[in-house]
Amino acid sequence: MCIRDRYMGTQTIGAYSKIFRWAPSSIRAFAEDVFPMILTSLELGDDELNRNGAYCLGIMCEYGKELIYSEYPKILAYLQEVNQKADLAEAKDNAIAAVCRIIYTAPDRIPLQQLFTPLLSSLPLKGDLLETKTYIKCLLFLTQTHGDLIQAQLETVVALYIDALVNKEKYGLKEKILTPLIAMMKNILNDTAGKALVENIAAKLSEEQQGKLVALLK
Repeated sequence: MCIRDRYMGTQTIGAYSKIFRWAPSSIRAFAEDVFPMILTSLELGDDELNRNGAYCLGIMCEYGKELIYSEYPKILAYLQEVNQKADLAEAKDNAIAAVCRIIYTAPDRIPLQQLFTPLLSSLPLKGDLLETKTYIKCLLFLTQTHGDLIQAQLETVVALYIDALVNKEKYGLKEKILTPLIAMMKNILNDTAGKALVENIAAKLSEEQQGKLVALLK
């Protein structure tokens, strides 16, 4: 399957994303057609098309798991190109979020250390703010499973956690992600060095944001 019309291609890939998200078993049936369709569409240079393509690949990786493992090198190359070349912030953000989905799905299948620093430098997201939940889920996963990796970038990670909490309405964060995030922050506060770090970051917030943070972490 090859995309020739950009609008139809964008709609088609968007439809597959919804199907794969709500019916993951369908990935097995359609991946062989959808995967090359997305990769070859990159040459059209359309940001809206690539935005949907990046999102769809992320969903396929998250829900398709072992069906997609062998394609990770091609997928990561595609996502890197979208992130580097797209002008549309939402396209970049969906590429970043797709990398996050890969990380918390199969971190042992990718060059995690190599991907992590560039990932952090791309956060917080600038266009598709609803994908904030995806990178917070990724950071929480890594904090629990790859402590050494997080420890080396702890100040940046904690600042992202705090930003997510004080802007939870803007990012559309729900209890499903807020509950583990608040629990993680309280755990960080239980450590003397962690508490000092949080207080230092919080001191740079507005009074209103400080009040929201205190209320959430009390």
